[in-house]
Parts: sequence; C-alpha cells; structure tokens
Amino acid sequence: MRKYLTSMIMAVLALFLALPFSVKAREQEAVYLEAEGESVKVRLTLPGADGAMLSSLKLTLNVASDSGQSLDVSFQFDPALSGKAKVQEARYHAGNKTLNVYLAGNEALFAKGEDTITLGKVCASGGAYTVEVKEDSLTVAEGSKGRTVKFEKLPKPVLAGRTETGDNGG
Repeated sequence: MRKYLTSMIMAVLALFLALPFSVKAREQEAVYLEAEGESVKVRLTLPGADGAMLSSLKLTLNVASDSGQSLDVSFQFDPALSGKAKVQEARYHAGNKTLNVYLAGNEALFAKGEDTITLGKVCASGGAYTVEVKEDSLTVAEGSKGRTVKFEKLPKPVLAGRTETGDNGG
C-alpha cells in the first residue's frame, strides 16, 4: 500500500511539473506623471479595467507653485476620450491646491484589451509648478458601484512650467 501511495504521489508530481505554467507579475493600479514641456501628461493604469464597465472616474491631483505665486491651472483632456466620456471637466481649487479631474459617460473608458489610458495634460501658467498624486486620490464607478483605488506605489512629484521669469531666449 505504501509503495502504491508513493508511486501515485510521484505520478501527480511529475504531471504537475510537466504542465506549462507562467508566472506573471501582478500588475498594480498606477497613475503616471510625465513632464512634457510646460505641461504634465497624466496616464492611468487599472488592471482588469478592460473587462469592467468602468465609465466614470474622479482623479485628484495636487498642483502647487514652486515660488508661492498663484497659478492659472487647467486640464486638456486627451482627444481619444471624447467619444467615450460625455462629461469631461476639471476644477482647480486654489485654496487647497487641488485639481479634480472628472470623466463620465455611458461607454467603458478603457478599450477592449487595454488597461492603460491617457487622461490628458495638466497645464498651468504663473511659473514653475509641481504635480503630485496623493493616496486615495482616485475614485472609479463600475456600473452602479463606486470604489476608491488604493495605490501601492505613488509616482514621484513632477516639476513643470517655466523655471525662470521673462523670456527664456527662444
């Protein structure tokens, strides 16, 4: 009996080792900030979002002047979102230096097979500024349910805008 049990365990182990399997790194929710001239490009990755009816989101970014001056902040939405999100709105609150970006529509924001979208660009006039993502800054709506996305790793703050006053020489 013991010999039979040992041979069965060995057969199961051999079968398991013969099966092809791959280990894929667990993708994480993330916001990517990238300086592009005087603006900051904002991309969003949500693993599994392509299969979900994720049609609305709110992202809060901190946008602060490096010199303490007041900023005129706006957000230019990516043109690829125009057919998916009927509501594209951004509001800057100078008092607490936050920019709220809202997207809402009847269609899924993420295309089939994609889990990353470009939201657009943060633009500001009034000198150099820093864009930063804080914890709990993303809220998404999947169908009729909403949830706050917890980021395991936040991106580093990004500096953009003119770092000097006046004409930069061309």
